[in-house]
Amino acid sequence: MKQVLTLLSLCLLFWCGCKKVDDHAAQVADQPWFSEQYSQLNGSRLTPISWTYPSSLIVGDTVTLIGKLFPTRTGTVISVGNVPIKIIDTAQLTPRYTTFSEQGQLDAIRFVVTREMGAGENRSVTVTANGVTVYGPSVSIKLIGGGSLRTDTTLWVDQLAQWTPDNGSDYQKKNYNLIRSVHTDMSGNIYFDNQLSIQSFRNGSFTTILKAGDALKDNKNSSFSIKYILGSTITFTGDLLYFTTETTEDVPEAAQNYIFRLCKMDLASKTVTTINRTLVTKNATTAETNTILQGDIAQLKIVAMRLNTDVNNNLYYTNYYAPEIASGSHAIWYNYVGGNFSGQVGKEPFNSIVMVSKMDPAGQVRGIMSWKQWFASIGIPVTTGYYALDPSGKYLYGYNSPNWISYNGIQYDIPEDDQGVTLKANQTQFAYHSYETNPKYKMTETVTSFGVSPANPVLNNNIQLANGTTLIRQSHILQCYDIPTQSSYTYAGVEAGINQTVSEQNQTTGLAKWVDFTGVSLIGQDKSGALYFFRGNKADNPPIFYKLYPKKQ
Repeated sequence: MKQVLTLLSLCLLFWCGCKKVDDHAAQVADQPWFSEQYSQLNGSRLTPISWTYPSSLIVGDTVTLIGKLFPTRTGTVISVGNVPIKIIDTAQLTPRYTTFSEQGQLDAIRFVVTREMGAGENRSVTVTANGVTVYGPSVSIKLIGGGSLRTDTTLWVDQLAQWTPDNGSDYQKKNYNLIRSVHTDMSGNIYFDNQLSIQSFRNGSFTTILKAGDALKDNKNSSFSIKYILGSTITFTGDLLYFTTETTEDVPEAAQNYIFRLCKMDLASKTVTTINRTLVTKNATTAETNTILQGDIAQLKIVAMRLNTDVNNNLYYTNYYAPEIASGSHAIWYNYVGGNFSGQVGKEPFNSIVMVSKMDPAGQVRGIMSWKQWFASIGIPVTTGYYALDPSGKYLYGYNSPNWISYNGIQYDIPEDDQGVTLKANQTQFAYHSYETNPKYKMTETVTSFGVSPANPVLNNNIQLANGTTLIRQSHILQCYDIPTQSSYTYAGVEAGINQTVSEQNQTTGLAKWVDFTGVSLIGQDKSGALYFFRGNKADNPPIFYKLYPKKQ
């Protein structure tokens, strides 16, 4: 009997042990995890022959992840930057490792990187499946694919098109520029405006999006007509157009006030939403007090110009609102907003608020920098409303001039909400890195100086690139400055062209080394990192658009 009990006990223990092993095996089988590498003999659309976990992503990229991800199981959530991804397709793969027990197949999924996942370093990657959350290696997300911080000898310039308006005489009469602000989206579509219209260049064709005289009705059935365009910008994804307009409206307050609207247009539906509507008194008799410049966008006094967006869908603008004053009219101010001077590059309203501001996606506004010449305002002191924005949303640069000739660059760290370095005009030294092997074309100096002219009558002589560097048109070349390392190099053109004329550098297209970049206006980059610029900006010298990109010969 004792032997029977012992045998039963052993059987029970063995059964319990087997159950624990089975439970553990089931638990392991249900555990999600990310693979860091995968290879197979035959590649496919989802799984190339050799795959490595993607550590650096670009907004708009289609990305593959592999592992035990359970994409078709109810409750599974895969997130990047704390944003659930939208899986566009899946596949199952055979494991390529050896174990003592049979292993289940791996999951491969594909998704598109979106701007909502955020731009920057250390963006989290997680999978939650079967009640378990597992973290994969963090990733960096970039707005634009950046090249190496050195001269790219394969850069090539193509001419895209020239824009000539049908009503060129209207621009000539008032000496308007044909382009007052200009931007590009991730696909390389170009959007630009002037006092009389907003234009786009897409798929090889120009299209008028809005023009003076257009009658509009916004999403709340409020009717108005466009009198003048004050500025515009496009989101990087190319779906939303922001614009500011002086309006003509059939309302009683129109007799004594200029009326301005900051709007956004959904380009797919053409729906217009008024974000802010502001009145500026033409002839005030008392001084205005308690002007609200921060907070809910709909409640503020705003005349927004110099519009820009970043990858995180924040809107930036310079507010030139003119508060009521006890004596005198706003006629001089208006001449720089709706009058003759307003259509010219390098002209800036005065006797007004001059405040660079940021509006977040929730519609909350914060002042960043301001010129306090006429009215008390908010933010870091500057002496102009011109600024340069890092499209990734990391830095914004304002300008402060001690003599109205040279301008110091004032860095603002957007995520940290803090002032950064000051780049003193023609004083802050940058170590120059030469990559030219021919002594004839080589830059011989070992340092260069940072110098910008934001109010230059040639638009955009400097812009921020997506990799955080500053690109400046200097003499015949494009020069790149890396501010954290205080180093510089020639981005395009002949190195020696920074301070002399090189006879061979006389082209407008072709290999970028031989292109003369004198007088070009910079626009921005598309998703691949290609750079866009234009030449010419008057009715008698219409703008020609160009694309600068790597091209293997």
